[in-house]
This record gives sequence, C-alpha cells and structure tokens, in this order.
Amino acid sequence: LILPVLVGISMFVFARIHQPPSSEFSIVLVTAPSNEVATSISTGLLEKNLCACVNVIDNIRSSFRWEGKVETEVELLMIIKTRTNLLPDLRAFVSSA
Repeated sequence: LILPVLVGISMFVFARIHQPPSSEFSIVLVTAPSNEVATSISTGLLEKNLCACVNVIDNIRSSFRWEGKVETEVELLMIIKTRTNLLPDLRAFVSSA
C-alpha cells in the first residue's frame, strides 16, 4: 500500500503533496517547532474534522538546507491520519498556522 505524504518544515510551514489518485486515506507528516504549535495545529485539525488522529513525537532532530547553509533544529513530528480528499483543506490549515 502506497500512502500519500505531505511533508512540511515547521519554521516556514510549506508543503508538497504526493498523491496517488486511487488512495482513499493519507498519512501527513508535519514538523512543529514547539509543543504549543503542535498542540494548536492538532487541536485545530481535529476540531475542523480535517483528520481522524494526530500522533505527536517529541525531540526529533531535523537537518535541512536553508539559505545556502545546513541547519539543524530540534522539532516535534506530527503524524496526521486523514482522508485524501481533505488534503487541500488540511494543507491550507497547516500553512496558515
């Protein structure tokens, strides 16, 4: 089973969606810079019925290239379980958080 994934970097939440057309369900991965941000995003997604469940994993070390330099941050990883047809609204919500 191939699941579509939304990948985001928390400091400047942006996303790319890979979406096989026949998948009914998706797993979305989003990082957050703090527990407060992760809680706000997960609560909002659940209240708006944009997902069924959000798992939050603390103390993730993310390394990435930003403005020509390699950066490393400690973040939280949110694993969001949703329906594929909700991805556009979910993406918009996370991007506005």
